[in-house]
Amino acid sequence: MYLAIRSSFDEPRPTKYGQGKFVQTSEFHVRGGAMPSILIIDDDDSLRDALHRTLHKEGYIVMEASEGGRGLKQLESSPADLILLDMFMPDKDGLETIGELRRAHPKIPIIAMSGGGFRGTVDVLHVAKKLGVRRTLAKPFTREQLLDAVREELIPH
Repeated sequence: MYLAIRSSFDEPRPTKYGQGKFVQTSEFHVRGGAMPSILIIDDDDSLRDALHRTLHKEGYIVMEASEGGRGLKQLESSPADLILLDMFMPDKDGLETIGELRRAHPKIPIIAMSGGGFRGTVDVLHVAKKLGVRRTLAKPFTREQLLDAVREELIPH
């Protein structure tokens, strides 16, 4: 069983996911046989760029937004299969963005990321889980932790 990657510059090719597991396209909520698309919402330009490069190398379609409001607007024109969301951003923070995402796009999985962890005495990653986020990543995280979380969230639950 293989998942085909389609891009504008090459023919479809098989891709292996996980340790010894191959995932069929039908297991993903993908459009037209293309690789899943991921929207990164983070105000840190260098982290957003590193995440983009890592995910792009794995064959994912990657979109970016520098804050929650822009991310919500991006989804209006370009649907995503997964969202990577920072919890601490100016303008619209991660918790507020999760609430709006859940109302507008309840089926899109979200991976919440945070380097701070707490707002006052509140653990924001814990609160994110209470708002329906299944996976969280505490910064700094490894490439393997990122890719494992992404793969897990792209398989329908």
